[in-house]
Amino acid sequence: MRRGESEESIDRTALINHLIEKKHYRDYLEIGVQNSKNNFNKVIVPHKEGVDPNVDCTYRMTSDEFFKTIPKDKKYDIIFIDGLHIPGIKEIQKGTIEPRLI
Repeated sequence: MRRGESEESIDRTALINHLIEKKHYRDYLEIGVQNSKNNFNKVIVPHKEGVDPNVDCTYRMTSDEFFKTIPKDKKYDIIFIDGLHIPGIKEIQKGTIEPRLI
C-alpha cells in the first residue's frame, strides 16, 4: 500500500475492476472523483467518466449540475458514488440515469 492510500481505496478499486472484467462492462461513471489517483485512474474500462467540481475530469461540475444536463438516453454499466452524493442516488432511483449495476 502506498502512502496516502487506505485499504478501502484498494478494495473498492479491486472490486470495481473485478465486476468490470467479469461482466464485460464498457462504461463507468464515478461521482465524486476528488483525487483521481486513489480510484478513478486505476479503474480499467474502455470508457470512463468522472464528475467532480474541484477536479479536472470529464464533468467539472457538481453532481446536481451533472444530473440536470445528462442526456436522458445516457446509460452506464457501472457507477461508483463516492461519499455522500445523495442527489446521485436519488437520480438513479428516479430513473434519470439507469445503470445496470450500482
